[in-house]
Amino acid sequence: MGILAPLGRRWGLLWDVTGSWAARTFHRPFAANVNGRRVHGEEQMSFRYTRLSLMPSVVRLWRRERFAVYAGAGLSYWIGWERSHYRVLAVADDEVLRRLGDGHRGSYWETAALLALRSGVLFSLSPRAVLRMGWRHDFRPEAPRGSSAIDLGIGYRFPN
Repeated sequence: MGILAPLGRRWGLLWDVTGSWAARTFHRPFAANVNGRRVHGEEQMSFRYTRLSLMPSVVRLWRRERFAVYAGAGLSYWIGWERSHYRVLAVADDEVLRRLGDGHRGSYWETAALLALRSGVLFSLSPRAVLRMGWRHDFRPEAPRGSSAIDLGIGYRFPN
């Protein structure tokens, strides 16, 4: 979701909010001796990572009749959190399924503020509908070359 608010005739504030998440579960066979009995089953490890990004940028606009080009910079703030869960499902004594404890649950948070460069094009599809295509580059400390993304969206132009 994004908003482009005019700051005069040639400048604007481009504000994007994005979210993403990823989930994975890993399974692995398990075998052990518990209280003198041979127990086998499965270990499960699941992860869920969620990220929310806020990207305000000041952009310079070059307008024509049906399209505009923009370029600018701003700070990209993001908050990410991960939750993980480990558990063992075991089978012993005639295929009885039971849980060996509740396992381990963990979570952590991470935040960052990064410099972001932005550029793109706005096309007027109708008097009120606008198509936006853009490029964003974040300078990340953990990645030597940073990270780039392509933005694509359809918007609504409010009447003056």
